[in-house]
Amino acid sequence: MTDEHKLYLARQHRAGHTVVTAIGAITLQTVMRVRSMLLEALARHGPRLILDISGVDHLDPVGADALRRTGERAKLLGGQLQLVGPSPELTSQLRTHGLTWQLAIHNTLTGALATARERDGEATAPDWLDQLQPTIDDPTHDHPHRDVRFSRGV
Repeated sequence: MTDEHKLYLARQHRAGHTVVTAIGAITLQTVMRVRSMLLEALARHGPRLILDISGVDHLDPVGADALRRTGERAKLLGGQLQLVGPSPELTSQLRTHGLTWQLAIHNTLTGALATARERDGEATAPDWLDQLQPTIDDPTHDHPHRDVRFSRGV
């Protein structure tokens, strides 16, 4: 088996995203495995996809087209396909295939997740906001305009 046929794939879930890690080459010989895993993740877990390509050493035009189409499908479903960790050589291949302006590309998984939180509007709220619980000034008073306040939960 040549290097063009070798591809290792793993899937995990992080912060509401499906993260697929690819190691090897995304080429005509391996593209169906990558696309199948990404499409399965879209169907089962939703359109928030991250493909870690830090271990990918080659991307041919067929592989690039599959990533482009998967990104378009995720976008139609309200999500996004983000690429993480390309080497300088792979970044050049992404640029050659026109993917650098079609897909979000990040150096790290942390960066991709932070961008996704900002995109979803989650980064503007402070962490402690999730702990707020409504409290009512006078719970025995049934007036429809009673004063509702928020306090930090315990």
